[in-house]
Amino acid sequence: MIRSNRHKLDNLIVNNHATSYAPGIPYYDLKEMEESISRAQHLWDRKLPMYDTMYLLHILTYGELQKKYKEAYKTR
Repeated sequence: MIRSNRHKLDNLIVNNHATSYAPGIPYYDLKEMEESISRAQHLWDRKLPMYDTMYLLHILTYGELQKKYKEAYKTR
């Protein structure tokens, strides 16, 4: 899934500056996504900023993000 979406990430990098979320997301959807990340961090007692950003860029789905947090928790 990550390789097939690599072009999305490449398209978001302009003038050596990267955006922190996918363009075109309505304000309240973005706020809900940020709340979802906060809930996952609280639930698994970890922060995984790389995967959080990938979720905000629509490279990962929320289910995939949860799976990454679960995997990180198991390897603790």
